[in-house]
Amino acid sequence: MKSIYIVVALLFMYTVNAQTDPKKDITVESKKVTTTVNNGTEIKKNTVEYNKRTEQDVKLAEGDKNKINQSRVDTPAQITETVRVTDNTPFTSDRKSIRYELEGKMCQFDMHENGFLISDSSSNIPTKVEQSDADSTQFVMNDNGKTGIGYFDEKGNFIVQQFDKNSNEIVSKIYTLMK
Repeated sequence: MKSIYIVVALLFMYTVNAQTDPKKDITVESKKVTTTVNNGTEIKKNTVEYNKRTEQDVKLAEGDKNKINQSRVDTPAQITETVRVTDNTPFTSDRKSIRYELEGKMCQFDMHENGFLISDSSSNIPTKVEQSDADSTQFVMNDNGKTGIGYFDEKGNFIVQQFDKNSNEIVSKIYTLMK
């Protein structure tokens, strides 16, 4: 009698597992294009990463409800595409976190969706830096209520330029790349 209960329990667990079905179908496509440009004085490599994520609900036809092989019903897909130009940043797919120094303080740059985050020990909230839509070599950041434009120089240093209302001048901050 004990073995019958065990068999019934195992069959019940098997049917519970067999009835679970996936709710979403997710497809991720990544493509990296590298071009080399020779302008006569130097050879420069440009890299562009294309990422496409397609997310679609899985629904089955009501007419096939009791069949083993059921037909899928088309549902609208949500497509998210991102393009990242990586020739103007020191970030790569292998190097997503970089250390910098600003005025004697260590800072951590961590790659983020459309730019990166700057963290330091004096602040609990990281500063978000986003790549500009108009110019892919520039980044926009809001640091303590001041908006600035930043870019990476040829040495990998990050230079931020902000307007100072008190002195009526543009002030530059240089984050020096730690080697």
